[in-house]
Amino acid sequence: MTDPTAGDTRVRVAPKRRDVELNDLTILVRVPGNPVATAVFTADEHDEAQRYADEHAAAGAVVVPLPGSIPDPVWDWETKTWAPRTGD
Repeated sequence: MTDPTAGDTRVRVAPKRRDVELNDLTILVRVPGNPVATAVFTADEHDEAQRYADEHAAAGAVVVPLPGSIPDPVWDWETKTWAPRTGD
């Protein structure tokens, strides 16, 4: 893997919580124009998610409910859809 260059706009953010599964995440707080500020929360963290959205309200933060479950979290970038896993 190579280090990002000055022209590379991608940002990799390491997971903050390793004890949470993808299906546990039910709330997304999106901050338009600032993808690094995007955060996800579990249903139990609803109050924390709302506080986070309130902190970023001036930037237009939006609380987005996530689907209840994703049967097999494999994203197909070519078709831009969820795809079944072919093997482990």
